[in-house]
Amino acid sequence: MKIIKIVYIVFCMTLIANAATRNDVLVLEASESLKTTTQDIAHKFLLSMRYPYSYKYKDILKRDIDALSSDIQQIATNTNDEKAKGLLMYFATKKAEILQMLNSKKDKKSADEMVMISELFDEGAKSIDKLHAYKFSNEEKMQMLSNSMKTVLNEILKYNLAIKEGNDASTYRNKLKQSIATFDKDMQKISQYPYPEEIMYGALDKLKTSWSVMKNYIEAKKITLPALLSVVGEQMQQQLTALSIYHSKKQ
Repeated sequence: MKIIKIVYIVFCMTLIANAATRNDVLVLEASESLKTTTQDIAHKFLLSMRYPYSYKYKDILKRDIDALSSDIQQIATNTNDEKAKGLLMYFATKKAEILQMLNSKKDKKSADEMVMISELFDEGAKSIDKLHAYKFSNEEKMQMLSNSMKTVLNEILKYNLAIKEGNDASTYRNKLKQSIATFDKDMQKISQYPYPEEIMYGALDKLKTSWSVMKNYIEAKKITLPALLSVVGEQMQQQLTALSIYHSKKQ
């Protein structure tokens, strides 16, 4: 009877641990999505300043706000951590500020405020990541890397525009340089992974080519092509999504 009881206890503990890990996975996925979305909101906000009569960016911003709400709800549903819940309340306040800014006059001050809000979301989400961290498998690490590269990519696009639309160009240049260096390091990591040929010469090869084009345009500092870079960025997001899906399926 004692053996049966011990086995039962171990079984129950395993179920609880698996459930906890599953919740952690859902929180971390939503947290990374939140980071990517808030960086994209800042990027599209700055684009809407450059192209005030483009309805495309207004529609994208509306979708991003909906996605942000969904990410916050996903975290709220799967976390029991009081610190995380406190951050979610803070996120809700900042989301209200974003909505107000979308309907207000856009100028250099509001550009700086939107960049600051996106960075506050990023810092808060990273704090939530630490609260739900666990030991990742190699495929989970690669999936999270490809997802985090989406966030860094949006940071790059954001800072490149903030240099032109905001007040603190020097600070934005330094942050842009740091984000580019981070993306370069991440590119080296995924390039070392033994992908099958259809991925290596498909999504990965296209990603490398797109990144080379974007990086050259940004570092040239001669021609301002934010709309073109935005299109290249969208293509890179699709390629990174393909890599993320590949690693997800291998888990």
